[in-house]
Amino acid sequence: MARVLSSENEHDRRVALLNGTIAVIDTAKSVVPSALVQSILAIVSNILTITKNTLQNEGDFRGLIEQCRAIRDVVTKATEGQADGDLNSELSDIIISLKHWVLHKNKGII
Repeated sequence: MARVLSSENEHDRRVALLNGTIAVIDTAKSVVPSALVQSILAIVSNILTITKNTLQNEGDFRGLIEQCRAIRDVVTKATEGQADGDLNSELSDIIISLKHWVLHKNKGII
């Protein structure tokens, strides 16, 4: 339990640090006279905002990973020991397609 709280505190600390950094960059951007420097600061701010949003949605990504794993396990269990001719061909095609899709998504996420 203490590790979970520590992890949550670390997560919150990172998000707060990113928020503060983004605010400082946005402030600097508004006072810098150079359009080129303003553009560079805007890009850095946008990258940090994307990073922050990804970090904030980490739980959603983990949930998606777990759902893909659960689907993979169900499909694997449903098809193991089955010869290709044992399943209805349409059902077999659907299961094979789903299995490939889940494996592809699982590899892309991990």
